[in-house]
Amino acid sequence: MLQSVGRKTTHAGQTTVTVTSPHAKVTVVQAAMQKLTKFFKELTRAAEQLG
Repeated sequence: MLQSVGRKTTHAGQTTVTVTSPHAKVTVVQAAMQKLTKFFKELTRAAEQLG
């Protein structure tokens, strides 16, 4: 992901980061980003349970 375009949008209190890449291995990068998203969602749920 050395070259990509990112956009941050906020709507109804939710922030979304959209990354667009012209890279040939975009599917690999997309899969990694989806795994990261899942991890952060689970982390947020765990933190809410601890608080």
